[in-house]
Amino acid sequence: LCPPTCSTTTAAHGQGALATARALVRKEGIVSLWRGTDAALLMQVPAVAIYLPLYDATLDALRTAGTGAAAPPLSGALARTAAVLATSPFE
Repeated sequence: LCPPTCSTTTAAHGQGALATARALVRKEGIVSLWRGTDAALLMQVPAVAIYLPLYDATLDALRTAGTGAAAPPLSGALARTAAVLATSPFE
């Protein structure tokens, strides 16, 4: 396997994130800062669409069951696990 290639610029090397962003914009344009956003949204929209309703449903069920203060974290853990399991094959 070949390692990924990195485009390095002497102006940004070791200068931090802001200098690297400036060098990237100078070299590849402002649009390069949003490269990959469409793919990230394609994964996150279904994950949120699964998580939010499942969180509400499990929260109601756990509160009805009398779990008290443990209901929100348990509901969050269950809903997030289901959302990740459902969407992780797309990564």
